[in-house]
Amino acid sequence: DQALASTLKSLELKPDNPNAHSNLGGIYQELGRLAEAEAASRQALFLKPDFAGAHLLLGSILLRCGKYHEGLEESCAGSGMIIFNLITGLSIKQN
Repeated sequence: DQALASTLKSLELKPDNPNAHSNLGGIYQELGRLAEAEAASRQALFLKPDFAGAHLLLGSILLRCGKYHEGLEESCAGSGMIIFNLITGLSIKQN
């Protein structure tokens, strides 16, 4: 898969890129490689704990793995971050 190869190559060049790790998690999820998807998503969050998209991705992966409690926690964390950013962004624009 070209997307997988490209993402792995980008991680070789810059292994501390949380976006690339999150992208890798999404690719692995699409391929059904859920253990690898979970690991990549967790690495993205290790590098950038406030990465809302990675929280949502990890939540989705965990739910697919049957880890419902943890999956819902991650999904709620990601959703909460997005809502917070929307609210604070709106209040900044209004002032």
